[in-house]
Amino acid sequence: MEPREPTASEGESTHRVTRAPHRREDQSFPLLSLAAELRLMVYENFDGETRRRLPIPDTDIYFHDLDVSLLQASRFVLQEAAPTMRCHRYLLVPCLSLPLGPAPPSADVSNPLFYVRQIVRMLVHERQSDLRRIGPKAVVSDEVSTVGLQAFDGRMRSVLNKADYDATKSICLHPNFKAFYRRTARQLRSTPALVVRVLLNLESPSQNPLEDMKRRFWRDLDSTLRGKFKTDLELKFIFIVLPQHAQRCRDLLVERGRLPAWFTEEMWSIEVSNRGLDPAID
Repeated sequence: MEPREPTASEGESTHRVTRAPHRREDQSFPLLSLAAELRLMVYENFDGETRRRLPIPDTDIYFHDLDVSLLQASRFVLQEAAPTMRCHRYLLVPCLSLPLGPAPPSADVSNPLFYVRQIVRMLVHERQSDLRRIGPKAVVSDEVSTVGLQAFDGRMRSVLNKADYDATKSICLHPNFKAFYRRTARQLRSTPALVVRVLLNLESPSQNPLEDMKRRFWRDLDSTLRGKFKTDLELKFIFIVLPQHAQRCRDLLVERGRLPAWFTEEMWSIEVSNRGLDPAID
């Protein structure tokens, strides 16, 4: 089954990352006046990105995607550029961005770390299914199974009470979440890796959001997915902090017992942000 064409409207919230130089609003680029060969070069070299919010209630988890708004220029551009843009989209390394405040919510249903755990598990299950069904040479056009989605729903049902499960069971039924799942599963066939960007708010000297990860996040991943990251999914965490908190972040991360032994230093890094800690524009 061929993957469907990319659209510019997918996702509940879209935030574009502009890389082109500033242009006045009354100016436009004469794309259609270029020769076909030059237009194809424009499509080939287009690398605009956007952030789309996952349809998860009360949390701000975004995934990185290709900005396909160029396809809205005209029906002709849609037909001409869509195959190239689709290839670009599936070559992106899957990446999630989420904020983590000084005191993360104690309830699972409002804690972004809880959902990231379930998403990582979902993608590992799908990756394993791919390897069993098709093998390591699967291509993006191959059918994507629903094994990961079923695992996501089953896990939510098993760890949440009935009221919380009923409030969140629509997540894996949401068309935008399904689109994210199918797209990411295909991206993993090109690059079996997942990047998680955690925007750490370390403003409070007495509160440490990494403590919540130590208590529950790593333990849960370790107990269910140990040994599968290297073979089935490369996992990379990037901790984003404001400049004044960079040293404190490093001190906390290297503190003995803060990270599990299997989570080696090559699996994480620290980046400094001068633009704040907004996952919608990270």
